[in-house]
Amino acid sequence: MNYKVIPSILDTNPKIIKGRLELIKTFTDTAGVDLIDGTLSGNNIIPSPEIFKPYTKSLFLELHMIVSHPENFVS
Repeated sequence: MNYKVIPSILDTNPKIIKGRLELIKTFTDTAGVDLIDGTLSGNNIIPSPEIFKPYTKSLFLELHMIVSHPENFVS
């Protein structure tokens, strides 16, 4: 059986996110992005989608939505 560990980004600071994405792409082709609105957990993490655009060609980005109304976050 093969397993794949997918690192996840849990931050809103653009510099930290960029640094983590740069690191992630050195050892895998997939990254998870956490979007948390604070209603289902104590955290409120809503990073700007613009931060991830330069990485959409080099990484497959999974979105983990921990939100009450996901339709409010997807167009």
